[in-house]
Amino acid sequence: FNGTEITPELIAQSRILYVGGYLLPPNLTSENLIEVFKMAREANVPTVLDVVTPTQKDYWDDIKSLMPYTDYFMPNDDEAQLLTGLTDPLDQARKLRDAGVETILITCGNQGTVVLSEQEEFRTRCFQVPYIDGTGSGDAFVAGFMHGLLNEASLLDCVVSGSALGASAVRAVGATTSVFTADELNEFISKQSLDAQPL
Repeated sequence: FNGTEITPELIAQSRILYVGGYLLPPNLTSENLIEVFKMAREANVPTVLDVVTPTQKDYWDDIKSLMPYTDYFMPNDDEAQLLTGLTDPLDQARKLRDAGVETILITCGNQGTVVLSEQEEFRTRCFQVPYIDGTGSGDAFVAGFMHGLLNEASLLDCVVSGSALGASAVRAVGATTSVFTADELNEFISKQSLDAQPL
């Protein structure tokens, strides 16, 4: 897969364009992905970008070139540190926002999420659940966030949905063993709150 398989017709049939694990596929270049994201922007389809940093190397030029074409960028704090060279999640988020991304969300494990957009800057804590295994929790967060987007939720409610689904993933061994269904997610959120602290 190198991105050229994606056509305007495919994008026009989509409600979200999600690229997960970017930097891992060797043939998916930033130049190709920029063209795909440009097609999505022309079609008013929001783009969500997630990364995997497979080695300890400088990925900044790749990421920086993509940011102006990315609506939502969702690294964890370790990935963001490698990308930006900064250790504080808020500093990481500001550097990525300055690079042009519309909304940056940096997940920080049990420390919650840092969120910066043009309209809002806030931090949320995480839901408290019994922790067994963190495998898949980041992917579950992204899925929950996109669930919110597809339901036209506010940015905060999308983060709440992501945080809840991410929390559900850590309750058992395995990436998907304990991940909520949509009904379970909605029930969990209806019984618990997750406040935002302005930055």
